[in-house]
Formats: sequence, C-alpha cells, structure tokens
Amino acid sequence: MIDAPPRGEDALRLWDAVQTLGEWGGFAELKRTARSFPDTPMSSKLARTETTVR
Repeated sequence: MIDAPPRGEDALRLWDAVQTLGEWGGFAELKRTARSFPDTPMSSKLARTETTVR
C-alpha cells in the first residue's frame, strides 16, 4: 500500500525497487506498519470522517 503515488525520479526509483524484489526467487512479502492513512473516497467512508495523508 502506498498512501500517495510518487512522481518523477521517485516513481522510477520505487518501480526499480519493486521490480528487483519481484524478480528475487525467494521474495514473498514486504510489510511495515502504516505511517499514514490513504486519502481516498473509500477511506473517508470507512473512517466515517475526512482522511488526510500525513
């Protein structure tokens, strides 16, 4: 999950990292606790309040 899509060089760096992990035979999952809550129409409905990206 990514709370806000990166742009430009940051987007390319992220894609390169994802592609590298995806090509690694033993890789299954990468996870850490969410640092912010995504700001989307669905997240607002679930939270029953406006959500913001920190």
